[in-house]
Amino acid sequence: MADANTALIVLASVQGAFTVVLAVATGFYAVRTHDISKAAKEQADASTEMARETREQTSATVQVVREMREQTSATMQTARAAQAQADAALAMAQVMHEQSFPRANF
Repeated sequence: MADANTALIVLASVQGAFTVVLAVATGFYAVRTHDISKAAKEQADASTEMARETREQTSATVQVVREMREQTSATMQTARAAQAQADAALAMAQVMHEQSFPRANF
């Protein structure tokens, strides 16, 4: 009977030791999982910030393109007006030339 009791005590001690080892291992994995989760959150925050900066950059670029388009449109209007003035000046010069030097009828 003493041997049976001793065996039960040894078995309970081994079981207790394994329980402690499992608890320590579980704690270790919980800490590591928390660290990994924290690192993943930091990476997600960094990615979100990068996306926000990219969006702001894109918005700024779009604004520059819009301004360039408006400037190009204004430049084209100015060029058309200048061309119209040049055409009018040429027509006026031709009329003045014809009035100054009428064609001879032969």
